[in-house]
Parts: sequence; C-alpha cells; structure tokens
Amino acid sequence: MTNRLSKHIGTLIHPDQTGFIPERLSFSNTRRLLNIMYSTNPSDSAVISLDAKQAFDQIEWRYMFATLRKFGFGDKFMTLLKMLYACPKSSVLTNHDRSPPFLLQRGTRQGCSLSPLLFALALEPLAISIRSCPQIVGIGDGISDSPIGLYADDVILTLSDVRLSLSPLLSLIKNFGQLSGFTINWEKSLFMPLSDGLDSAFLNSLPFKVSTEYFTYLGVNITRNPKLLFKLNFADLIGKLKIMIDRWKLLPLSLIGRVNIVKMVVLPKFMYLFQNIPIYLTTSFFKMLDSIVIPFIWADKPSRISKAHLQKSTAEGGLGLPVFRHYYWACNARALVVWSHFAASAEQAGSLHPIWPEIETHVASVRAGASLAAILFSKQNLPFRCFKDDFVMRNTFKILQQIKGVLDLPGVSTYAPICQNPYFKPGMMDAAFVQWSDKGLTAIIDLYINDHFATFAQLQTKFGLPSSHFFRYLQVRNFVRQSIPHFETLPEQHVFYELMTKPPTSKRLISQFVSLFSLAAPSLHIKEAWVSDIGEEISDVLWAQGLTKIKSCSINARLQLIQFKVIHRLHFSKTRLNRIFPSVSAICDKCKSDVGTLGHLFCSCPKLRIFWHDIFNLYSVIYSEQLTPDSLLIILGCSKFSLTLPSSLQQALMFGMVVAKRVILRDWKSASPPCFKKWLNDMVSCIYLEEIRYTLSDAHHKFLEVWGPFIEYIRSDKLDPLD
Repeated sequence: MTNRLSKHIGTLIHPDQTGFIPERLSFSNTRRLLNIMYSTNPSDSAVISLDAKQAFDQIEWRYMFATLRKFGFGDKFMTLLKMLYACPKSSVLTNHDRSPPFLLQRGTRQGCSLSPLLFALALEPLAISIRSCPQIVGIGDGISDSPIGLYADDVILTLSDVRLSLSPLLSLIKNFGQLSGFTINWEKSLFMPLSDGLDSAFLNSLPFKVSTEYFTYLGVNITRNPKLLFKLNFADLIGKLKIMIDRWKLLPLSLIGRVNIVKMVVLPKFMYLFQNIPIYLTTSFFKMLDSIVIPFIWADKPSRISKAHLQKSTAEGGLGLPVFRHYYWACNARALVVWSHFAASAEQAGSLHPIWPEIETHVASVRAGASLAAILFSKQNLPFRCFKDDFVMRNTFKILQQIKGVLDLPGVSTYAPICQNPYFKPGMMDAAFVQWSDKGLTAIIDLYINDHFATFAQLQTKFGLPSSHFFRYLQVRNFVRQSIPHFETLPEQHVFYELMTKPPTSKRLISQFVSLFSLAAPSLHIKEAWVSDIGEEISDVLWAQGLTKIKSCSINARLQLIQFKVIHRLHFSKTRLNRIFPSVSAICDKCKSDVGTLGHLFCSCPKLRIFWHDIFNLYSVIYSEQLTPDSLLIILGCSKFSLTLPSSLQQALMFGMVVAKRVILRDWKSASPPCFKKWLNDMVSCIYLEEIRYTLSDAHHKFLEVWGPFIEYIRSDKLDPLD
C-alpha cells in the first residue's frame, strides 16, 4: 500500500510540504525560508514556527478517513486501510499494574511505513485553508508567496502583514484542531519579527514565545541577521565536535575505527548544514576542521602518512577519510542541479517543482537579467554586485565560481541557453529568440543534429523556423564559434555539466560529485620503493589490484589496517631508523647480515625462509596447487600467478598472507624468527570470525568454498608432520 501511494502522493500534496514525499528534497523548506527572510520584507512581516503536540498520535481516524475520501481514494484502498485500523486496543502499565484494555481512536500506527504519508494527507487541508485564506498574506511579492511550509509536523509560516493575518490564522488552526485532533503547543511555538515595525505591546499579546535573534527549524539555527548563520551553526558545530573528540579519545579505537567515526558521525552532521545553508566557506574553515580531525585520527601522535592517502577511496587503497571541502562543494552542487532541472522543466512540471528555485529565478532575472541556466552553464564573469543584497544568491554564486575554478570548467557549455543569456546579447533583446524557445530550440546543444552544428535549413525542418530568422541563426552561430573551439562538432561535455542534467533526486548524486572533486594522491613512489626492496617489477594492473584488495582481504578492521600499513610502508624498517637515528644499525636484527629494508624484513630474510616455506607448502597440500613463496603475493596479497587461480583460493591466500604479516609484526624487534604454529593458531581463530561474516551475509556456501578444504585438513591428523 505504501508503494502504491508513494507513486501518486506527489500529485496530491503541494510542493510546500516536503516531509516523506518521494522526489522531494529535505533542504527545500529551509532554503525557501532563507530566501524569504533575507529579501526585502514589509515592516509588519514575521516568521512563526509552530510546535505540534504529539502530532502523529493526535490525528482522529474519522477525520483521516473522511479526508482520504475527499482526496479521491477508492473503496478497495479504504477497506484495506480500515483493516489496519480495525479495533486496536491498548493498556497502560504502571508499576507492574496493567490497566484494562481500551480502544484506540486516534493516531497513526507507530513504525508503519504508511503512517507518514497518511499524516501528510491529513495535514494538507490545513495548508490548503491557509493558502486560500485572503486575510493570511504571505511574503513574496507575488512570486511563490504561499505563507506556509511543512515538513511532517514542523510547520513554518511567513506572513507579510502579521497584524491582519494573525487573527484568521489562529481561528483557522483552532477550527482545524477541533476537526482533526491536531493541536499546537503554543508555549513552545515561536514568533520572530523580520523588522522593527511591530511594537512591544503587540508582541507581548501574542500566544507565542518571541525571539528577535534566532530559532531552530529542522535542526538548523535560523538567524534574523544572516551574518550570524555561520556562528550559530558551523562555529557551534565545531565546538561540539571538539567536545565529542575529547570523549572519543578515551575509547580503544584503531586507525580504521577512528576514520569510520569521522565518516559515520562527524560527516553527516556537517553535510546536513552544507545542504541546508548556502553559505560561502573559506579555505581557513576547512583547514581548522582538518586540524581537529587529523590529530584524532592519529591519536595525537605524529602522522605516519600523508592525509591524501588516507582520503583515497578504499578502491584506490585508502581508508576513505572524508575530504570535507569536497562534500561541501558536492552538497551545494546538488542545489545547482535543482537549478538546472527547474530551468529545463518548470513549464512541464507545473506546480510540482520546488518553490525556492522559482524565487531564485526571479532574483536572477530582476537583478542580473539572466536565467539560472545562463549563470550555471556560461562564463564566470557575471558582475558579483548583481547579488550583493541577496544572501542566498550571492553565496550560491560565489560557491559556483569556486567550483568552476577548481574544475577548470569551459567558459560556455553547450547546455547554455540562447534566451536570457547575458553573454549572448541578441538573446536578451530580440523577442524572436523567445519564439525559438517556444519551439523547443532553447540551448546551444539544440543547434546540433547528429553531433554536428546544424545548417539553417536543418533547423527550419526540425523546429519550423521562418526564413526571416536566418540573420538570427548567423548571430547564434557566431556566438558559438567564439565561445566553443572547433564548434562544428559537438564537443564532449565535462562530467560536471553531465551531472547537472541528472534529476536532483538521483541516487548517489552527491557521491558522484565527490568522486569528481577527489583526485587520488599518486602512489607510484610507494610502488617504486617496493620494487627497489624486493627486486621485482610491479605492473600498474597488479599494483591497482593490491590496493583494491586492502578492503576485501578480511572483514576484520585490524587485519585491513595491517594490510594498509604494509602496502603504504608505514612500519619502521631498520634502514628508516638508521636514517632518523644514525647510531641505530641498518642491519637486520634476525639474520644480522643483510640491510633491514621492509622487503627484507617481510619476505627475503633467511630467518623467514622456513616460516614462509611451511605456509606455502600447507596451501599447496590443502588446495592441490603448486605454490612457492612469492614476494609480490606476500606484500600485495596477489601476484601475476595468483590471479590465474580460482577466486576462492585467491581469497584464502590473501587472508593467510595478512595473518602471516601480523605474526611477523609481533616479533618485529625480536631476533627470533616467527613461528609457523603461531600463524596456524591465528588462522584458526580468524577463520571463525570469517565464518560469522559469511553467515550474516547469507553466504555460508561461499565460506565453505574458500575455507572448507582448509578446515577439513586442520581437523584431520595430516598436520602433524608440518609441526
């Protein structure tokens, strides 16, 4: 039922209600509110934030069913819904005493996926009544001046004539509550005047709390003065982050564990602000953020590797430490995608598109004489002063300029519009180009047919242009020739502009932008160091495989960390210690004959020969493959030969190599060689955890493919000769 209703609820609910409605973005209400608050407001304007009392538990069922009928729900759907709400009973437990059961008659079912959709439908009549009431006047100069915004039970009202609007508003809410059961907690509701035109006597008579500085809406501190937005949101979150990190420092966390905390706890908090507050953040802010996070990652010890390697994706051999600035750009880029989508489909979408792009379209048109698409897909040299008095557009434009500079985007994209493009002056002055737009010829890319710039005759055939428009065609062609090198053939689009044309609610859209902004730190110098140590060439393909396998070597984060540290050469070899402390010998402590490079200490030391021979011999016997010690397989977890083996054996070998390196690291400073039996005991212990991993993934059959032969052999008596 939820899936069926989700497909159509967007056509029933007005765009000013966004909570739990598919294809609607959570930041739309906040951005719309900021656009309204930081524009020029009438003297009696105000914002009212309403706090509902246990909203989901208060809706009367009789009202809810009647509302659904009015929305046109049929008998079958209503019958199924009433079955879900048929005679439920509850009781109250007090000090182990349970009251007699009583019938429930209000409230949506907790935990039911249908509940938020039903609540949105139940609240829509209130929103319709407020929008249609002539005495309740919103702010907007005729542009999207709906006075109400809703996100589930969070109701925000923006009123331009609060003295006139307040009385009918309160009366309407009271009447709605009597019908529906929806009630407002007036003591927690808040009133913020947007100007100084309201006298203290009027403010004192209100049933709300009055705030002249800020209030919290959807987790964001909304300030009357936009200059305080940074302080009360980003600076405040920085302070909270410092407190959280001081608490986390007491926990016994590995490097990967600390990185995961940053990814799962810290990053989402900042991403929420990045998406909801379009504010330009300087480089110094992100440097300050890194200065807090990086010491925590290394447990207040000196960094052992460049943060660029930590920030690489796991597929590239890194740990995926977030680059906060990339996520900042990506979150704001998604708002730009809404710009692009609105410019392309506003007419077709009708009343279904978000409200805030309409406001920003109006601002761009009035103050810069440009469309949003022209700002997005054309040059950067639009005068900054155009938006100096508009907080949202000014900051969004600065962020867009920053992104264009970082990505070195071309001056003009083929997605740039022909009309309302200040860089193409005829399109601003000649009404004939509006006719082109009406006929479907809206952007430069429409001038290309079969990837070649079309002749006027071809455009006449496709779009029905009159012959009198030939001169306009020459004007457009000259503009494209000057703006796009080799314009005759359709140029390849930059990935950023391709992402701009995707739907704003596309899955992983922010992740795709982050990938675009993230350039992996080169690791070739690390590869060359291993080549020098082990005396074997490592192909680029094999090196890439080794980096990828860091994440897949085991579910055990500590084993992953060992492999990460080994490949990135984070352990102190004897040669490295000798470079730091010349008094320390560079000779290996075990063999006392060769120089102690990492390659020697992990692979080629004569004292390790028996250890590695026994391990590879065991694999050969168990899996019936002729295997010999291989330096590349030991270090990377793969080699040219191992990649030809069955995938199950590849996984078993890679896992065994990591466990073996852990055994070596335990005796890193010891003169005694590692013991094969210790490796075997560790393998048995770790394989048990691997079985849990596969079982939880409902893939126990794959576990048996990888480890079945190994377990069967260990349980037999054949292992004795190897001991």
